[in-house]
Amino acid sequence: MLEAAFGLSQLVQKETQVTWVDPVAVEGYIDKLQVAVEKLSSQNTFLSGYHSLITNKVRYLMVTNLIKNQGQWKGAIREIRESFVQVENKVGNLLDAGVAPVA
Repeated sequence: MLEAAFGLSQLVQKETQVTWVDPVAVEGYIDKLQVAVEKLSSQNTFLSGYHSLITNKVRYLMVTNLIKNQGQWKGAIREIRESFVQVENKVGNLLDAGVAPVA
């Protein structure tokens, strides 16, 4: 996600050629911006979904008695670990393929 944010930042900071008098150049620049924003947005949505999932698991664990409910704790911790593995695998596979992760 940092790479997408950096790419958008570079696109905005380095553009000095586009002026309002050249509608074709403006349109092209807007298209580039939209692609960069959509990539960043899709990555943000993807990671936000997993963040919410893990946050809910942690909240559940905060109100679950570790001594009385060790099995529930172990299951929730396993699910959290699996979530991290899924994110790492999905992001790694998509980065290898040059594709932005989507939810």
